[in-house]
Amino acid sequence: MKRRTVIFIVSLCCAVALTLALSSVIDKLFVERHEYTTGAFRGFKIGTGKEEVLAQINLTSPKAQITPIPDHDFVVSSKNLDQLQVAYDAAGLQIFNYRGLSIRLSFQDDHISEVAKSVPAANLDWFHVGETKGQAMDHIARLLRDDPSLELIPIVQRPGGGAYELEQLSAEGKTKLLSFDSWEFSAREYRPVGAVLKLYFTAGRLTKIIFWRARIELP
Repeated sequence: MKRRTVIFIVSLCCAVALTLALSSVIDKLFVERHEYTTGAFRGFKIGTGKEEVLAQINLTSPKAQITPIPDHDFVVSSKNLDQLQVAYDAAGLQIFNYRGLSIRLSFQDDHISEVAKSVPAANLDWFHVGETKGQAMDHIARLLRDDPSLELIPIVQRPGGGAYELEQLSAEGKTKLLSFDSWEFSAREYRPVGAVLKLYFTAGRLTKIIFWRARIELP
């Protein structure tokens, strides 16, 4: 019995290792991803200002829709609650589960400025406009600890929501877009199915480029 148990454990470990290896191979076969913090990538140069980067997007992807994104990505749940500290600097947070519950919090001057709820969360009285970010984070910690289905991610809030369309970008819209330090847009000119570019700025200068695209068009 003990020998069979050892054999089963070894077989299971081998199967897991093989699955991870195949997953990595599949990712490399079907997904192309590049990250740059120096040099240039397809017309985008590290160190250039936002105005120049916007002009380059307009040149290569004039129909692009640019969406502000969080400066840092994270997911916090009951499994990694010790990492909740990373959420304190976020301008907006969303706590949700995959049953449709979703609450989006916007912050201004370290206080909740807006609470937006999905229909399944409409009757939940968890957060209130005017509460401090500290109070909100204490409550979030308790919620995540008590409900393993809940997760917390950063969000970017902007009036009107959605993306900034280059073809219809007004002077006011441009000013608002330039106030964000992280952008994402789809570039359809990359074959066969387009690509996604994420651009990150520090002190108004481009500091990181992430390029992602599928290598083949899936049926």
